[in-house]
Order: sequence, then structure tokens, then C-alpha cells
Amino acid sequence: MNVHLLTAPTATEFTNRTDLLSEAVLQTVYHPNLGVLSLAAVLEGRGYIPKVTSLNQFFHSYVERGGSSFPEFEQLAIRHIAASESDVFGFSTICSSYPLTLRLAKGVKALRPDSTIVLGGPQASVVDRETLTAFPFVDFILRGEAERSLPNFLEELSDHRDFSSVPGLTYRAPFGPVRNGNPPVIEDLESLPLPAYHLTGELDRLDWASLDAGRGCPFACTFCSTNDFFRRRFRLKSPARLLEEMHALEAKYGIRKFDLVHDMFTVDRKRVTAFCEALLADGGGYQWICSARTDCIDEALVDLMVAAGCIGLFFGIESGSARIQRIMDKNLDPKRALEMVAYADRKGIKTTVSLIMGFPEETWEDIGESVAFYMHSLRCAKSSPQLNLLAPLAETPLYTRHQDELTLTELCSDMSHQGRGQDEADLEMIRRYPRIFPNFYVIRTPFLDRDCLTELREFFIMAGEHLGWLMVALHRAQPNLVNLFFRWREHRISIHAGLQGTAVREYYLGEDSRKDFIGFMSLIAGEYADRGVAAMLEYYENSLSAEKLQPPRCWRAYHSIPVSQWRSDDIPARRGGAIVIEAKWDLPKVIASLRGGEEPEFEGVARYYFRQPVSDALARVAGISPLAAAALLLCDGDSNLEQFMYTLSDRFPTLNAPGDRRLASLELLKGLYAKGYVEMFRIAPAAEASHEGGEFIREYRDPRVVASAQNTLLSQEA
Repeated sequence: MNVHLLTAPTATEFTNRTDLLSEAVLQTVYHPNLGVLSLAAVLEGRGYIPKVTSLNQFFHSYVERGGSSFPEFEQLAIRHIAASESDVFGFSTICSSYPLTLRLAKGVKALRPDSTIVLGGPQASVVDRETLTAFPFVDFILRGEAERSLPNFLEELSDHRDFSSVPGLTYRAPFGPVRNGNPPVIEDLESLPLPAYHLTGELDRLDWASLDAGRGCPFACTFCSTNDFFRRRFRLKSPARLLEEMHALEAKYGIRKFDLVHDMFTVDRKRVTAFCEALLADGGGYQWICSARTDCIDEALVDLMVAAGCIGLFFGIESGSARIQRIMDKNLDPKRALEMVAYADRKGIKTTVSLIMGFPEETWEDIGESVAFYMHSLRCAKSSPQLNLLAPLAETPLYTRHQDELTLTELCSDMSHQGRGQDEADLEMIRRYPRIFPNFYVIRTPFLDRDCLTELREFFIMAGEHLGWLMVALHRAQPNLVNLFFRWREHRISIHAGLQGTAVREYYLGEDSRKDFIGFMSLIAGEYADRGVAAMLEYYENSLSAEKLQPPRCWRAYHSIPVSQWRSDDIPARRGGAIVIEAKWDLPKVIASLRGGEEPEFEGVARYYFRQPVSDALARVAGISPLAAAALLLCDGDSNLEQFMYTLSDRFPTLNAPGDRRLASLELLKGLYAKGYVEMFRIAPAAEASHEGGEFIREYRDPRVVASAQNTLLSQEA
């Protein structure tokens, strides 16, 4: 019997090409699905030869090849899956992509009517009977942990077909779906083989790997579905087994960084301590990240984790409001949570801080406390805060309590990983079967305007990513940023009326929202007698108004011509997207003061900075000298090298000879090139000339002025 296992798609929600090819989404695309790979490894041990398809990889490859039609991708994926000639197709499911998974399963069944379609994973497990009732092309659903039950099911499918003996199986009978008892949790996780990473090839493109560190969360947060899937039975692999898996992956793939996958790795302090001590004794120098509750760690444990190689923590804080913490049964102390985020930051640990808004009992005061937590996280250099909108996940206590209060809206929740919009084919299915797809709905929030809440989320995500230090300064000056948002939203509506749903998200994803907000802040800046606000507003104003270089189309596709090959007609240009900014403030000192919660000192001397994009949301800012700023402004993609040297030579008045001044200009440009601030381009006709060039550079050989030019490159990182 041939078995084809398919991972649940997530990257398919990012239909915008720019989004999909971003680094953040690529990490999702090539993140191994441990559940599917664990099942595949178990089947291999039983003599099967399973095939595994990563639908994320398939979609990414489709987009890389220039594909842009979602229906076309869907049909390609269906034909690809059906072509495997398998007898059983097992689809993993999660809530966000469940509609797509069902459409793919339907298409495969149409092409392969004699095959067996089996669903598993978190979403199908909790809406099993409803799914079998609504979708006749689904044959079986295998609930919960399936490493033991899947081989049992395959044996019955090929032989006796006594499905009543398979724990966790939901199947059709003459009088409707039959739901066997839940499968027992797998107590001895170390009896399972290493996941079959080799079947999908993700680790060939990553320098890190996910490890199944354990399963089950003993807590009972009302919005979370994890405790139902793993039956709230907390299990953790031994330090010896985790080290064994680390060694195996290092030997095979050269990997030394690991994501220890467990919803709550730090629940048992003794076991975490034992794991850290084992890592230290091993001396392998591995690095790792994990999830933690802020009430399950303390400063001493963080110190030990750092010594043992911990470089990242995921904190599911969910709310900055102590009242909402009690309502959701999370019961964290927000003040203590802030202390642990700050302490982890001081110890050099990267933290992801997740917050959720939209609980039915929530008020704007509660939202303000969550926004304040978001800002405190944003102030920490190594912390990445997230704002999500609540999704009522199927069969959670939250859903059970409010299932009659659901409304379908655009951009209902980012807990469902929606991209820029919702696919219309998904929506048709979601509207028809709300009990199967409740996570795409919202629960009524009687104390909050839903459109306003949705826009608040989009605004703070934009502001945090692109105007972070201005927002930190504003929060220090005016702790209740929700009131500022209300004022901004009124202004936004006055200049962009009628934006709703996806249009709101598109607006905040674009640069217009940043420009508009900076303009708005300039109008009300007089209300803030705060140096931090003044400094960062000036910085972002200058950043947005500075000229961004766009290379002319006549330039050759290749660039960064080596210094030894430069010619007088080559064109120096600032590296893509970089700008020169003038400011009256010492930005590193301003940011240091904001990070420490202090007011910056005023600086009246003009300073210059070079701002260079690192990613879609991050930029590197370096202090530069006035002369280096003048040189970079001349690297505008218009002047050639000879013009650059003659123009800049006037900025070296201490050098008498014209040749010396031109040489100093050249040396300065070479230094900027070495730092990665500029590139050298060559227009097409010159690039295709037969002569090699380089003579222009060899004309200048006077080392006595090199030091004068190089002194202008002194800089500091901001």
C-alpha cells in the first residue's frame, strides 16, 4: 500500500509575491512539519515507503517560476498529488488553511476515485463529524497523536476493515459518522524515531532544525486548542534523547541551531535545568530556542539557559491587562511578565512577545494596557512584539461559550495567519459551514468598535516596524497611545475616507501610511515638549523626505565592479534604497536614552547618518562625517567617477595640489565602497567595450594623502 502524506499549507495565504519571497515567509515555507515527518518515519519503520509533499514548498516553487494565479496553483497541486499513484492520501490540517486543504482533497478524489482520503491534525480532529457530514470525498479522519493509530488504521484498511478497533478514528457508517474513543497519548516519546527530514529536503536550505522536544500543555487557556489535541498531558523528552537528536542532525546536515518545539518547554524547572546541564557537559556549543511562560522561569533559570546556548524565547503573553488574564484563564502577572522580557533582553536573548486583542469582555482600557506592553517590548533591542486579533478556535471553551455570537468580517483574525486578503473560494466554504471554520469569524465585542480595533492592530504593526523609536518616544511622553490612535484615525479618515477591511491592511502595508502619520505628528508636535519625540520625529521626517535612488534602466544588471577595474566613466551610486540624513541629534545617544526610559540631552550640532535597508522592516543607521555625507550625496547614479572626484576635491582645502585633492576623493569613495555603502555601475555600451580598463585608477599613486581621506570614514552604529 502506497501512502502519500501532505503537510498543511500556510504560505498559500500570502498570495502577494513580495510577501511570499520575504525572509519571514520563507522561514515558514521551509519550516519542517514535525507531525507529518514523524508519521512518515513511523511508516518507514513498518516497511512502508511513504511519499511526503510539502505544499508550502510546492507553492513557493510555483511563485518563483512566475506563477500568480491561485486557481492555477490549486489545479497544478491537485494533478501533482494525484500523479503519485498512491493508495492513501493523508492530509495534515490546521485551521487557517483548512478550506484549501479540503478543496485539494476533493480534487485528488475526483482524479483518483478509488483512493482513500484521510485527514488528520489539529483542525480535522475537532470538527471531524461535521467534516464527514459536509464533505463526502473525505473518507476518514484520524484524530490526535497518530504515530500509533495510523499503522493500525492502514492494516485494517488493507485487511479486515474492522475500523471500530482503531482508536481516534472517525468514519462513516450507515446511520452517520462514528467516532471511536480518543487515542491514548504517547507517553514514551523516545520510542518514536527521528522525524523523516530526508523526505522533504527542508534542512538542505536551513541552518537550523525543529526538534520535537515534547508534547502537551498542562494549562487551560480558554482560547487555545492545543490542550484538546494533546489531552493536556505534559511530556518532555530526556536530555540524553534531545542531545542524541542534535548530534544526529549535526552529523547529517551540519546543523547546530535548534527550535525545541513544545508549547510550554519550561513548565518543569527541574527537567529544563537537567537539559541545560547536559548541554554544558556535552560541550557541543549548540544554540536553541523554545517557548516559555513568564511565570515558569526566573532570572537564575534564564542565566543557566543562556550559558547552555539558549538564544530565543517565545512568550505568549496574550494580554497586558490583569483583568483579561483572569478572564482567559492565563493568569499571568503583566508586571512580572514585563520584567522577564526585559531581563531576557539584557541577557542577549531574542524574544517574541505575542499579544491578542478582541476578547468579548475587553474594553479600550484593556486594549491600552496591551498596547503599553507592546511598546515596552518594542523598546527592548532583541524583542519582537506581535499583535493578533482573537480567533474563536473550534471546540475551545471560548468558542463553546460564544458560538452563537460569531460574525464573518474581512481580516477577522491574524491568529489565522491571513495574508493581505481572503480567497473567494475559501469564503464560499466558510460562509456555508461556520461550525467547521469558526476561526474565520469574530466574536462580538460589545465594548469595542470592531473596525476601529482592526485598524488599531494594523496601525501599531506598521508603526512598530517602521517608526519604532518614534513610537517608543511617544509612549514615554504619553503612556496611553490608544488616545493618540483615536486622533490619528480621525485624521486618516479625513484624508482617506472609505477604507475598510483589506483596503485598510493594504494602506498600512504601504509607505503612504508612514508619510501620512509623520505629517500628522508634525501638525501636533507642539503638544509634546519632549526631546525624544522631537529627535525621532525629525529623524523619520528626514528619512521619508530624503531622495531614494532608483537605478536608471540603462545600467547593467551586474554591479559592484571591483576597485581595480574602475574607469572614469563608471557611475558610483548608493547601495539600493540607502539615504543620507541630516539631524541635530546624536541618534545613538537618543536611542540609548529611550531604551533606558530617560529624556535625551539636546544636541545643537548638525550630524549626518547613512540609513541602509537590511530587510523590509529593518534598517542599519551609521553616523558619518559631513565629508562622507557630501560624498554619498554625490553618488546619485548621475555623475560618473571623474565628475565625482572633481566635484568633491573642493572639500579638501588642506591639500594644495589638485591631483592630491582628487586622490583624496577617490580614497574616500574606495572606503565607502569597502563598507558596502556604494556600488559601482557601468552603462551597457561601456560595459561591452573590449578594453579591460583600470588605467584610470592606476594614475593616482600618492599615499601621503590616503590618511586624510580615510579619517573621514570614522562612524558609529546607531
